[in-house]
Amino acid sequence: MRVLLANKFFYDHGGPETVLFLTRDLLQAAGHEVIDFSMQDPRNRPSPYASYFAPNVDLQSVRPTPASLRTAVRFLDSREAARRMRALVREHRPDIAHVHSINHQLTPSILRVLRDERIPAVMTLHDYKLVCPAYTMLADGRICERCSGGRYFRAMTSSCRGRARSTLLAAESYLQHRVLRSYRAVSLFLSPSSFLAGKFREMGFPHRIEVLPNPSATVASPAGEDLARGGHILFVGRVTPEKGVRTLCRAAVQAGAALKVAGDGPQLNELKAEFGGAGGIEFLGRVEPERAQRMMREALAVAVPSEWYENQPMVILEAFANGTPVIASAIGGNSELVTDGVTGLLHPAGDADALAGRLAWATEHPAEMRRMGEQARTLAAGFAPEAYLRRLTSVYERVLSASAVPVAGATAPLAGGPP
Repeated sequence: MRVLLANKFFYDHGGPETVLFLTRDLLQAAGHEVIDFSMQDPRNRPSPYASYFAPNVDLQSVRPTPASLRTAVRFLDSREAARRMRALVREHRPDIAHVHSINHQLTPSILRVLRDERIPAVMTLHDYKLVCPAYTMLADGRICERCSGGRYFRAMTSSCRGRARSTLLAAESYLQHRVLRSYRAVSLFLSPSSFLAGKFREMGFPHRIEVLPNPSATVASPAGEDLARGGHILFVGRVTPEKGVRTLCRAAVQAGAALKVAGDGPQLNELKAEFGGAGGIEFLGRVEPERAQRMMREALAVAVPSEWYENQPMVILEAFANGTPVIASAIGGNSELVTDGVTGLLHPAGDADALAGRLAWATEHPAEMRRMGEQARTLAAGFAPEAYLRRLTSVYERVLSASAVPVAGATAPLAGGPP
């Protein structure tokens, strides 16, 4: 079948892109034709469809000034992205569209094009944007659910992204949900975690959601082939406030634990200034994926100290595939993957004292941590890409069948579906 994959970034930016490119590779390897749609960027991977990509939108340039009014309008709903999507669809006629992260850069305008062109669509939920204008369900560094039930105006009063930008975000949510009703164009929403699906329903999201866990992009390393394990803790990911890296650094200092922070982000320089003098903490900046995998196999544990509602962190699956246990905050989808004392250790989110206790215990019990790592490696096998592809193509075919759209070269529905 011909599958259109849409995502605002077409380079290795974060978790959604990891899933996007893995899905793309799996579909192509299985003989399906993949049609790309994204935003122009010099960092993009090559694509035969790059000429259709929407113009680049710099979110940082959106300001409440006349000079940025045009960018602000594109931020709300992009006519140019819709025009280019329409040209792509009419020229190449995909059977189905699989949409990932599109808000602000591509905007849900492309969903209405798919509806108008009678292209069935599914959408993977990578974050909380569709129930929280600010994506993260955080305000002033704390969990915030004030926009529950579609009360998006509360983003303006909480100023979760600054007053001006919060106002723009709230306006965008009302426009897409209440005025244009863009998300009605999506036949089925896919949630990688049960937690996110449950939170969406709790927040009043009215559309159909099924749980389909993301695949692991890392092939599980064979037991007994690990590199020599060090006694240090490793953090891999974006260095942003919601990821809890400051709490992790405080805990590492308190526990006297060696910590390596592999990642870049807006909080990196601030944390370097605050903790760079601590002898046990090393800030490595961004590392290439291959090096990150090797570092996981060398670490005693990978830390995921998130302070927001995580969905299904890919870094946990990667650590598990490398036989490395995870020390994670018990928040969001983390607890669906990490079982305390079995595949890693859990601690209350944002509690540096509790995390310090977990770090100290881990460094004092390396044999127990290795045992947890082997349990984690076994669990990782359940997220194999092949199983994900079977479930995903079953979803596609069920959606196509329900929409009564003929599919070029369609087969009988595959056995099994999302759990």
